Amino acid sequence: MTIDNVIGVQKFHTAPTPRVGGVAIGFALLIFTLFLSGSNKDIFTLVIVSSIPMVTFGFIEDITGEIGPKIRLFAALISGFIFVNWSGYIVSNIQFPILNRLFLITPIAIIITTIALAGLANAVNIIDGYHGLACGSVAIMFSAFAMLAYRAEDYPLVAFAIAHMAATIGFMLVNFPFGRLFLGDGGAYYLGFALGVNIVMLIERNHEISPWTAIIVLAYPLIETLYSMYRKWLTPGHRPDRPDRIHFHHLLYRSQVSPRLNKYGLKTYANPVSGALMWSFPILSAICAQIGFGNIILSVVMFFGLIALYLISYATLGFLATRKQKVH
Repeated sequence: MTIDNVIGVQKFHTAPTPRVGGVAIGFALLIFTLFLSGSNKDIFTLVIVSSIPMVTFGFIEDITGEIGPKIRLFAALISGFIFVNWSGYIVSNIQFPILNRLFLITPIAIIITTIALAGLANAVNIIDGYHGLACGSVAIMFSAFAMLAYRAEDYPLVAFAIAHMAATIGFMLVNFPFGRLFLGDGGAYYLGFALGVNIVMLIERNHEISPWTAIIVLAYPLIETLYSMYRKWLTPGHRPDRPDRIHFHHLLYRSQVSPRLNKYGLKTYANPVSGALMWSFPILSAICAQIGFGNIILSVVMFFGLIALYLISYATLGFLATRKQKVH
């Protein structure tokens, strides 16, 4: 029942594959938590327990395929709300003068933080398109958070980020390059949620880290998700809650990777190669975040620079993919 078949809008694998990789990641983190104590154990326990509603419905979807996106989104909102109210962590300052006043109103800050956590959970699920794409990107992002936390001397968050990075890499050894196991919705939702709570705790515990610096780390899944929603909203026949094949990684696959590898009889490797090439965006984001540490203006400039880079690259790949379709 946990097998992901090859039929579907966003199916690019060639053989039915188990999609319960999130279970392996969960067990690894649970075992790691048992050996912790003090504030380290408190943070892991908080995040794992908060994620239960979201992970549960995601896992049921992985097994049955019958849990709709709205129900899963609602479960993610519940998990976000549990985390915010149990931990007391909310985004209180985004260093944007006009909007900062909103975050001074606690109920509004709670609602926005909850929605942001649910959104990031879904964002990782959206980029989970090719072998290694999501898990590789997530590992890179956690490594960037670990470095930011280390520079702020917040060692419990260093441990949190490194543990999640290690668990993700462990799964990646099975997922990449041949896709023998998939994250599934449960795994993707959890990793996105963990990234979300990581950034909330990081900026609220360490005021020397600008929210703009931290958000750079998540630029790829964040921009991909928001632009996809905008694109689908404007495109006839598309809906923001329905999958399609026009995400950035799909265009890269169709316009560049697949045609080039096909010339050499290597098209079967187009899936993992596309996933690996997409790591360039989170790697660039991670580097920018380290450069922007302690400099708000530079962080803002780099964040909007990454948005521009994404949009220009997307438009270019879209043009190339359309031209190749017309030629063939």
